[in-house]
Amino acid sequence: MKLFTSDQAMATETAQLPIRRGPLLLAWVILIIFCLLGPFMSYSGLPGTGEGSPVRQAGYLTVFGLAIYGSRPLVDPKRLLVVPIAICVALLWVWLSIAWALEPGIAFRRAFLTTTIIWSIFAIVRRVGVDQPLMIARALLVALLLINIAVSILFPEMGVHSVNEPADKGLIGDWRGIMTHKNFAGPTVAILILMFLFDARRIPMALRIIVIAAASYFLYRSGSKTSAGMVLCAIAIGALFQYYKGRAKGFIISLTALAGIAGAVAVYIYKDPLSGNFTDERSFTGRPLIWKALVDYWSDNPWLGSGYGSFWNIGPQGPIYRYATGWVTEVATGHNGFLDLLATVGLPGLVLIVIATVIVPIVTLIRKADTNAPRNALIVSILFFCIGHNATESTLFDRDGIPQVFLMFAIAAIAAMDSNRFPKAKRPSVSRAP
Repeated sequence: MKLFTSDQAMATETAQLPIRRGPLLLAWVILIIFCLLGPFMSYSGLPGTGEGSPVRQAGYLTVFGLAIYGSRPLVDPKRLLVVPIAICVALLWVWLSIAWALEPGIAFRRAFLTTTIIWSIFAIVRRVGVDQPLMIARALLVALLLINIAVSILFPEMGVHSVNEPADKGLIGDWRGIMTHKNFAGPTVAILILMFLFDARRIPMALRIIVIAAASYFLYRSGSKTSAGMVLCAIAIGALFQYYKGRAKGFIISLTALAGIAGAVAVYIYKDPLSGNFTDERSFTGRPLIWKALVDYWSDNPWLGSGYGSFWNIGPQGPIYRYATGWVTEVATGHNGFLDLLATVGLPGLVLIVIATVIVPIVTLIRKADTNAPRNALIVSILFFCIGHNATESTLFDRDGIPQVFLMFAIAAIAAMDSNRFPKAKRPSVSRAP
């Protein structure tokens, strides 16, 4: 009996071993750096073939391994259970779709990368909290902003668009810095603005003003209208969340969000949205032609779709070659995250993903709106920006897209706020001499 008691006590002591904070924070640093450099690492000399970058894949496997090592699951396997049920269900549908994917090998690689990144983000935030990852993300985004501004001014042949693209007219003169496209550069500075505007009381006001001004100037010079419009809407949502105390808070915030997205999209389509012809396929830099191909494919495959990650960049068997012609077949995404998901994982998959990434997080935030209002304002602004960004770009549930990574960070912060079941990293206690 004594031996049994000793073993039980040892098991309890083992299960309470502190989580390794260092490896978890290192995993976060690597993840953010790889996310920001993703446009370079995902480039392939064989466009449209679905080939990935070995360096990129190795980097995220390292992040995944560090997150597991830091969580110490061998002493308590429940430490692996960090992803909310709603997102697990959405990921399960993603994995099931590989069974009917047009290109199962490519679908598997993309699903695996998406899953490991999502799990790593939730593991890091659940274990070490929000403060340190937020501080690291701010520092890395500021460093990237400085580099992007310097490159755009000093090396315009690299940092400024010099030619137009079929799917994006009027690029000439737009700043992109070291990013390969303004559509990658825009979200980074927009998210940086939100991070220095909300829940940044510990940062000197002068530094906050300088960073916000520099980021706003770069965003203006990038010509990224989606990011500019959505960040203004996100600021309005965050301010409402922080300062409005009325009983109809949830309704007003939801209504403002819908109006903001609709207004931003309308302004993007036309300089004068009230007098524009919304049925003109030449408007919106040709996106209606891309969206028509996606909708046509979905109407023929409404429930299952093409399988996760099996519409764009999968080679000559890709559906786009049967549903479109000309320059549309050369684009890499549908420029609408919701339509891309509709075409790849069908209506059930889209519904599950929207529930997991929009409805559940927002309901949770509204329910806890009065606790730590500045932090909640930051989280909801990032959440809204990253979701709204998918009205004209495709990043939702798509591997390491910059808005996708920060969306998962925001949802992980909400999930950590709503649950105390998971142990966080603890510093070993040091006994003091009497």
